[in-house]
Amino acid sequence: MNRQLRNLPIKNEYIPGAQNAVKNCLRVHANERATLITDEVTADIAASLLAQIDSIGAACKTFVLEEISKRPLREAPPLILGALAESDVALMCVKSQTGEISSRMQIINTVERHNVRYAHMVGIDGEIMTQSMLADFEAVNAIGEQLERLTKTAKTIRVKTALGTDLLVTLHPQWRWRNTSGKITSDMWSNLPAGEIFTCPQRVDGVFIVDGSIGDFLCWKYGCIEKTPLRLEIVDGRLKNADSTNKELVKDFLQYCRTAQNSDRVGEFAIGTNTSVERCIGNLLQDEKMPGAHIAFGNPARNQTGADWDCSTHIDVIATGCDIWIDEQQVMERGKFLI
Repeated sequence: MNRQLRNLPIKNEYIPGAQNAVKNCLRVHANERATLITDEVTADIAASLLAQIDSIGAACKTFVLEEISKRPLREAPPLILGALAESDVALMCVKSQTGEISSRMQIINTVERHNVRYAHMVGIDGEIMTQSMLADFEAVNAIGEQLERLTKTAKTIRVKTALGTDLLVTLHPQWRWRNTSGKITSDMWSNLPAGEIFTCPQRVDGVFIVDGSIGDFLCWKYGCIEKTPLRLEIVDGRLKNADSTNKELVKDFLQYCRTAQNSDRVGEFAIGTNTSVERCIGNLLQDEKMPGAHIAFGNPARNQTGADWDCSTHIDVIATGCDIWIDEQQVMERGKFLI
């Protein structure tokens, strides 16, 4: 499998983003063991990442999902989990398919359990490699740190938009905020591209108008939904109603949020911090890093946030052009930071 990826031509336009991932975000060293998971759709991107790992001299095991398991991947293959458990650093560079979230959670649980420096690049494509993967992640981290200082003692966050979002987020005093800025450590894996601070809220109430993209397989089906926004009503942290002119979207979203216990519960509130992302492209991996607010229903990343509940599903939704207040201090106006 290594030989197959190494035989693929490297696209010059991917090299800067691959260098950023391997050398700046993951900081791979020559004496380390790496694992790279990819699929047929993103193999060209994986090849550029592998070339950077090879240039450092680290040993790397690679896996192309279609070669070892039928997709969609309902369970993570033991072969992959075993390799991850023995790795210092790992990357997952794939395009997700419907029904694969459980296998991805198994992978995340494994890297968390074994303190692997891990880059979660699910949904990566060429557009992202030549845009937000070129970000100055030191600058992204600095924004996240400023917000963390404000949220450390905050009790509430208010989000409003011109479309009608009016959301009050009540924060839990013991549950942690995490700054996923691209500075990946053994106790803090991150999506790449990175750029958000997030927590599990204690309570969420109000209206959230989704005009960006939506997570999981709905991302590939609907893209950016600015022409058919999704209006969500949330009471005490639970989804109470969803409406849109796109009735198929509403049906799909409600069905997803009824999958399991707590699938309708807000498990994440986040603020995007990657100022290199200027617009919605219909790919959640990048869109959720755009300066603004997003929430997710389902899994609260309890190992990172300290939340006391769990869920087998997780779906993000994005609002654009946000005004955000942390307690009484306004930190964003129409999607632009004021700090």
